[in-house]
Amino acid sequence: MQDRIEVKKGDELTEEDLLSMKGMLSGGHESFPSSLGDLKQGSHFIAFHRSGHGDLKGIGGLKRPSERRKQNIFQRARSLYSPDEFTMELGWVRSDGGEDAIDGIVGSLIEMVSNEKMYSIVVSSDKEQVAALKGLGFRKSGAEIPSSRADISYDLFVRE
Repeated sequence: MQDRIEVKKGDELTEEDLLSMKGMLSGGHESFPSSLGDLKQGSHFIAFHRSGHGDLKGIGGLKRPSERRKQNIFQRARSLYSPDEFTMELGWVRSDGGEDAIDGIVGSLIEMVSNEKMYSIVVSSDKEQVAALKGLGFRKSGAEIPSSRADISYDLFVRE
C-alpha cells in the first residue's frame, strides 16, 4: 500500500484527527489549540500524511492569520515585505518521512490556495523544512526572529 496525503478543511476535523495531531506535534516548538473547536476555527486546511496502513506519518496546517499576528511577525523579522500582501500562513509542518514527505504535505496545502500569497515561520535549525520550503518557491525574508527559548530562533519565509 502506498502512502497518501489527505487534506481536510478545518470544519471537517474530528476528535480522532485532533488526537493524532496532538501526538505528532507534542514536544515540538509549536503552539497548539487546546480544543477541536479552536482548531476548527483557526485552521483553513490540514494535510495528513498517512502510511498505506493508515498510520500518521506527517501533518501540516494552513490558516488565515489575523492582521495583528501578521504585523507582529513581519515587524519582528524586519521584513521588507508588507504583511498586507499575504493572506495565508503555513503553520506547523511535521513529518517522520524527511524532506520528500514535507514537500508532499506543503505541496498539497499550496494546491488548495495556489493563487494566494503565503508565509511561514520556521525553526532556523530545521534544515529539512527550510530545504522543502525553498524547493517550493519560498524565500527567506528579513532577520532571525528570537524566541523566548535561548536555543531556538525562527526565520520568516514568503511565497508570492
